[in-house]
Amino acid sequence: MVKLLADDNEGSRHQRFLVRLAGGEAVLVAHNVDVGRRVEPLRVGDGVEFSGEFEWNDLGGVVHWTHHDPIGRHPDGWVKANGKMYYQNSKTHIPFSDIGLQHKGSVL
Repeated sequence: MVKLLADDNEGSRHQRFLVRLAGGEAVLVAHNVDVGRRVEPLRVGDGVEFSGEFEWNDLGGVVHWTHHDPIGRHPDGWVKANGKMYYQNSKTHIPFSDIGLQHKGSVL
């Protein structure tokens, strides 16, 4: 993770952070904290893995839907940071190895 941004609090609240992909591109991750649990702690330099939907935009792109979809319109996404998975709004962190998901995205 290369930069932690202020939350977007318009409409659904989103935790926002920039990641740098292996090819050098910077991408915004917008993680909905009304549906998914806030990724904490999260610091510049932390390795982050994620699964979600990518959309190109004028600034390069954004990854969203990094949480479960409560009404089933999108595949469930997730964020992994510091050995913890974040994909639904609960008080319990579920270890990555316990949820049976395959690794779909990674940022170094």
